[in-house]
Amino acid sequence: MSSSQQESRRTAVTVAVIGGVFTILAALITVVGPIIQQGLLKPQPTSGIASAGGTPTPSPIATVTPEPTRLPTQAPQRPTATLATSAVTAALPTSTRAVPQMTPSPIPSPAAPATKPADEGARFSRLNPPVPAPLGWPHEKDGLQLSLVQASIYTDADSSSSAARLSFVVLNKSSQRVIVQFDRSQVYLTDSAGTRYNDWEGTGAESFSLEPGGSRSLNRYYSTTVRKQSRIPLSALPVTVHVAALSQVTGAQWVVSGTPVPTYKDGDTAGQVGSALAVSDFEVTLTSIQVQASADPGAAAVRAFFSVRNKSAQRRLLELDYIYIYVEDSFGIRYIDQYGPGLASVWVDAGKEYQFNRYYSTESSKQSRVPSGASYVVIISEGIGNGTRVQWRYNIVR
Repeated sequence: MSSSQQESRRTAVTVAVIGGVFTILAALITVVGPIIQQGLLKPQPTSGIASAGGTPTPSPIATVTPEPTRLPTQAPQRPTATLATSAVTAALPTSTRAVPQMTPSPIPSPAAPATKPADEGARFSRLNPPVPAPLGWPHEKDGLQLSLVQASIYTDADSSSSAARLSFVVLNKSSQRVIVQFDRSQVYLTDSAGTRYNDWEGTGAESFSLEPGGSRSLNRYYSTTVRKQSRIPLSALPVTVHVAALSQVTGAQWVVSGTPVPTYKDGDTAGQVGSALAVSDFEVTLTSIQVQASADPGAAAVRAFFSVRNKSAQRRLLELDYIYIYVEDSFGIRYIDQYGPGLASVWVDAGKEYQFNRYYSTESSKQSRVPSGASYVVIISEGIGNGTRVQWRYNIVR
């Protein structure tokens, strides 16, 4: 065989071998290719985005679809805003934080002394009367003042046919003439057993006018049945007096024979007899006091003497509202002006004084005495000048 023939044969064998190799590779690709496509050689996925909005962080754990009750973290602004708000709130002064809805404490009058206010222990004041209020405590609205100044409860030993007698005083504190509407059906009593006592004469209405500073007394009798005798049992005390409406005064109530409601508590700041206390442009002094003993003459339990000096450099008008000048003893019993509510005004020159005195009893025009067990009385004024509360304590020596 020639050399050329041998070379051609070797070439044919090489081509055949190469073709076989390609055939085998094609078969392997046919088998291995789907496996590769099924992910055996596919890269692992990344998962999660930083909640603060940072660069995605690789995770060796595949991402899992959240459960229906869980929310994916997709809004980094929410936690960031919450943290910023909290930081600002914490940095604010305590006084600027939101305060829970509560009834604000009474604010002392600007005219009150810079020291502890005299009425700090007072639960009630002339602008915040209790409901029901003790006898003698006024209710007022829009310049019309209504006070219960007497209340008589009748027993079987009394000659009156009615169960009770009430005396009111209506006072016009405004600067205009007013027409007062009095509907008898709007005034009644209830005892602790729930029995209602209506006007002795039944229903009816009247009206009357009051000039500025004018007053009128309303004396009415009450019974369970019109014009028939009845009594309030002692076991049904105390009784509550209701004035549903009398002109613009509405919802007024007083309690008769009930527990006292004091406005002074032992230890509150108070002046002594002779102390001058500031009220706006005036200095008010309790110059003297008399606490009546049982053997003393007269109806009043206490008599008080006052001196008011104009401490300003100009002539000033001094106004007095007598129902707001009263006395309390150590039991909390209230003593009101013996002559009932009233207004007075007087001009006081610069540096000059005005002096006056008043009598006090548990009810107007009725005799009373301070109980023998009382250890002190407090003379309280919310009716001299601009109404700033000042008070003096007098210890009783027996």
